[in-house]
Amino acid sequence: MSTPQTTPVGIAPSVTTTPEERLKAAQHIVTINSRWAAGLGLIPLPLIDWAAITGMQVRMLHQLCKNYSIPFDQGRAVRYVGALVGGYVPTVLGYSLGSLIKAIPIVGGAAFIAVPAAAYATTYALGEVFIPFFATGGTLATFDPATFQAVFADAIQRAKASQAPA
Repeated sequence: MSTPQTTPVGIAPSVTTTPEERLKAAQHIVTINSRWAAGLGLIPLPLIDWAAITGMQVRMLHQLCKNYSIPFDQGRAVRYVGALVGGYVPTVLGYSLGSLIKAIPIVGGAAFIAVPAAAYATTYALGEVFIPFFATGGTLATFDPATFQAVFADAIQRAKASQAPA
């Protein structure tokens, strides 16, 4: 009797053979990293949380590159995360202001809801941009963030809607 092989949570299998397997692994990577990013949004130190979330998003891109056998370039990954997330002004304001508001007694409690939600949404949206891009042969070297701003914004809205109470 053989035991089914499992992949450690958040880690893409090193070798996948079919597009369906790669897609499933990529979706798993995005789900796990989005949840981790939301958790990092709870860090009570202003702007440290934002840096940790950005690091998680870059880590997710590294995992997606590995999943699709695409060379990873950390410098480009950091720039693209910044360009997409930074280009979505309401989210960036939510990160920065929410992060800073955490330092204000009493009022800061609201930020403990806003920052994790924004972290989840932006991480999820990054995955929604890069999965189809990588699946169709794109690489970090050929990625143009300006081309994907609208796709990113739509994915943010879908992520927010999926978090809304039923």
